[in-house]
Amino acid sequence: MGTIEELVASVNNPSENTDTNTTNAWPAVDRSDALYSSFFENGHSVMLIIDPESGHILDVNQKACTFYGYRRDQILHMRITDINTLSPEAVFEEMERAKNEKRRYFNFRHRLKGGEIREVEVYSGPIMLDGRKVLYSIVHDVTARRQIERALKESERNYRQIFNAMNDGLVLADLEGAIVDVNPGFCRLYGYIREEIVGAPVLKIIHPDYHHVFEDFKAQIRATGRFMGETIEVRKDGSYMHAEIRGAMLHFQERELLMGIIRDITARKQSEHKLKAERDKLKKALDQIQVLRGMLPICAACKKIRDDKGYWNQIESYIQAHSEAEFSHSICPECSRSLYPDITLR
Repeated sequence: MGTIEELVASVNNPSENTDTNTTNAWPAVDRSDALYSSFFENGHSVMLIIDPESGHILDVNQKACTFYGYRRDQILHMRITDINTLSPEAVFEEMERAKNEKRRYFNFRHRLKGGEIREVEVYSGPIMLDGRKVLYSIVHDVTARRQIERALKESERNYRQIFNAMNDGLVLADLEGAIVDVNPGFCRLYGYIREEIVGAPVLKIIHPDYHHVFEDFKAQIRATGRFMGETIEVRKDGSYMHAEIRGAMLHFQERELLMGIIRDITARKQSEHKLKAERDKLKKALDQIQVLRGMLPICAACKKIRDDKGYWNQIESYIQAHSEAEFSHSICPECSRSLYPDITLR
């Protein structure tokens, strides 16, 4: 090896390496250098050396053979376009970028011997071998990581759909009480647009007389994992809203967030207040009604009633004193005929 740039290997002259059994093979890299063997062959990452002009794979380490499923002599008969799932034109465009150091990091999909497609990150750059540039590429299999990332994105997308579709207001806040996110239902309830309220303290939307409820909210969630209570909330225009709050702790993007689901119960509270007023009014009326009960001593002749003090009262006077009834006087036909025989009542 002549220079540090000739770190990995040098390509032998084709005329000096003619093998009648491998007429389709491309010139092999001299693997005798100790530094080459230590750095390249014993590396724990998949490594390839590629001719950027033709796409021929000039050398691979054992890790690459294991990953792709080919023997070394098989891979040395291949081009990178046999592995990369991009079109040959796209592959050469990317190699040109790597050769000219316009780009060093790539995301590709590589095909293994059995046909399985793996997602890979490739770090590739030029090195000088025998006076010409070749590409030295390190390949990392990131298939599992990409699958997890897609699952997380799908989960977040589903969460966002549910978050936005809820009619009730939904607010996320950090443990210090700063609002992290709200859904459209929250904006409809409170009259804010999302950008106006995100970052504001939760106490901004709670009536001062109910600020203690937020502390109860946090304490109950820490103790039981959930919360349910009622507050009076303050809308953007300053009007008040009776609200039912249900809460829980949410673990999202490696953060602990407080989640509150808010339902406007103002109409229900107004109905309950009206019903209570009606009940109180009826109770007061019932308390004022006096009901006659029990055995009443009454004179067989004059029809006077004896009260509980022993006094005899006219029946109408007694009933008026012990009930809400009032009397108007008239005369029945029988008494009329007896008392006033000369007058005919109709």
